[in-house]
Amino acid sequence: MFQKIKVLLVDDDEIQEILVKAKLQEIAEIHYVRSAREALPIIDSQLDRYNLIISDIEMPLMSGLDLALYVREVVKSDICMIAHTASLNTNEKFYIKNGFNGFLPKGFEMQDFMKLWEKIQLRNAEVSF
Repeated sequence: MFQKIKVLLVDDDEIQEILVKAKLQEIAEIHYVRSAREALPIIDSQLDRYNLIISDIEMPLMSGLDLALYVREVVKSDICMIAHTASLNTNEKFYIKNGFNGFLPKGFEMQDFMKLWEKIQLRNAEVSF
């Protein structure tokens, strides 16, 4: 039996909750929070419930880049993180350098997600050997 990916979606745009849930409903269980600050207590106490964090980059008070830094440096977690943004910066290397495992533009399609998810899983498998 296929086990759904457990996703923490962090985005200040509530429309993204609807869009991402619609696109990933068959393969993922999504818990949505409206800000990086709202995600902090979940990350601190319930991170083990999730396989993936999908985070917007440009949010008020605390950016997705700051959230990735928090997850990597403070919590010391290697949970998979995908940057999800409408920013003109589509350089995946930039996001990887800043703590993410990959990047998806807002408005992505299911096949874009699956391609990135498989790429990340392969990369992680290579690292564990």
